[in-house]
Amino acid sequence: MIGFTLVEVLITVTLSFLLTGLGLVVYKDYYNRKIVKVVADNWAKELELIIKETDSGSVIRSEDMGAGCQGTFLATVVEVTAGSKDYSIYLKCSQANSNLISRSLETNDPAKVVVFGNSRSLEILPLSKGVKDPVSFDICLQTDQGNQCYYQVRVKKSGVVNVE
Repeated sequence: MIGFTLVEVLITVTLSFLLTGLGLVVYKDYYNRKIVKVVADNWAKELELIIKETDSGSVIRSEDMGAGCQGTFLATVVEVTAGSKDYSIYLKCSQANSNLISRSLETNDPAKVVVFGNSRSLEILPLSKGVKDPVSFDICLQTDQGNQCYYQVRVKKSGVVNVE
């Protein structure tokens, strides 16, 4: 008679459950990284667009910035806050700053919100002057369910934007 003993069946079932559980943990980490990577790439493209617009002098978009600068345009400022998915953009002017606009890091999955891991402020100077202090602007992006930094968006002084 050919068959399996109860011990053999229990060992097989236990190993199956262990392998399935391990696979789910690995897939969850991969899924989180993929979401943050897409958001980081989109945010890097947004920063590249802001840098190009500042550099070309076409920084005043009425739908985004309201009335624009009063006085002389000095820089475009991007601010992020740790633990938040929102970031703000405004024009730094000699007399008064323009209207502050706020945007959010968007994901297609409402259960997974991508947030900034640290607070920073970035000044993008006009007319090919590059980025004002610091030499690089690093922003950690993570999910709101953990403190692990998945990707960093880095802006170099020259204005080059990378996702690492």
